[in-house]
Amino acid sequence: MNTYKRPPIIEAAIEIRFSDQLSEKEVDKLAKQLKPLYPLETPEIGLEVMLHMSSGVTQSLNKETKLGYKLQKDNFEELLLIHIGKVAVLRQAPYPNWDTFLESFKTVWSALYKTSGFRKISRIGLRYINRIDVPISDNTDLINISDFLTIGIDCPEKLHLDGYQASMLINSYSGNIGVSIRTATVASPLANHASILLDQDLFVEVDLPQKSDGIIEKLNEMRVIKNDIFESTITDKSRALFNREIV
Repeated sequence: MNTYKRPPIIEAAIEIRFSDQLSEKEVDKLAKQLKPLYPLETPEIGLEVMLHMSSGVTQSLNKETKLGYKLQKDNFEELLLIHIGKVAVLRQAPYPNWDTFLESFKTVWSALYKTSGFRKISRIGLRYINRIDVPISDNTDLINISDFLTIGIDCPEKLHLDGYQASMLINSYSGNIGVSIRTATVASPLANHASILLDQDLFVEVDLPQKSDGIIEKLNEMRVIKNDIFESTITDKSRALFNREIV
């Protein structure tokens, strides 16, 4: 895997879903244990709408249900989602490195095991969202997508594209690892730039490892595949952008 001066990662996520939901007490206990590392806390609330008919009149009753918590570090760069059905660690840019990111997940997973014991899982997810920022002149916002990505869409030159999005799904890309890839043009947060999104979502939903060591091993395997896919879907022009000096 190439190492870039300016990696295009704007968000990375590791998500584990459970076969059986956590109880509200288990969610509260896990959030309390991890709050010293993630001190900024926001409850996640769901709204349940129940319809009741009486004397020919339908009445609705709205009931709020606590789904979990969103916890953040003081620098807002790392986010933890604790829900009744899943836990997820998310890292915003600037992305540090895989070892640091994985260590954050290990800390959360260890805390979950201590508070709730063994928990059967139903899905492992690893997602990386990349944004390729392409410099443009002041009087145009047109770029050739194929100059920067090897996947996307082809269209006649006479058609002027104001934007596009495309997605593909491969349920068994490598063994039991599936992958969803989405590309799109997006509004750039940078002046005089056009931006292209490359969203890689890898997942395992069959033949899942259930022990901690097996989960970590599978995540490492998914990361290698993610890197291979990334390198095969970008061009040398994109690589040059990732390695340009910051002015």
